[in-house]
Amino acid sequence: MPAYKVVLSFIDGTMDEWRFEENPNLKISEWTKQQTGWVNIQGTYVNINTVKRIETIEIDEQTDR
Repeated sequence: MPAYKVVLSFIDGTMDEWRFEENPNLKISEWTKQQTGWVNIQGTYVNINTVKRIETIEIDEQTDR
């Protein structure tokens, strides 16, 4: 069963990534609709207004551990 990696690229040039067991695209859609801009991504609060790019990558659990 595939897992997913979400990579956020911020406007200051930094990046951060999270691993999800289920397809996170619905959650990403909800994040981008937030009025305040702050979203909770697996316990970390991120200001989505400072995100330049969001990339979802499907990973094979057999090779990417």
